[in-house]
Amino acid sequence: MPKIGIRELKANASAIVHDVQEQRAHYIVTLRGTPVAVLMPVDPLPGENPEQGYGDEDIWKELERLGALLSESWPPEMNSVDALSKMRR
Repeated sequence: MPKIGIRELKANASAIVHDVQEQRAHYIVTLRGTPVAVLMPVDPLPGENPEQGYGDEDIWKELERLGALLSESWPPEMNSVDALSKMRR
């Protein structure tokens, strides 16, 4: 999943969102090199029933997958409490 800085996202928002919608691209958004968000499509995959929605198990599996993805690039010396404190300053 490519990383994109907040400045690049701001400068190219329309093209990036179009890429997410049309190509189903996923991006990790960074602020000063630190991952802060994931940009991904919210529409159902082809073949999925939009009326049915997502089941609880599907949502938890996706959250676990995203958590693992974020932890891969998380600085080992920073815990979540420190990260939240830093964000609030």
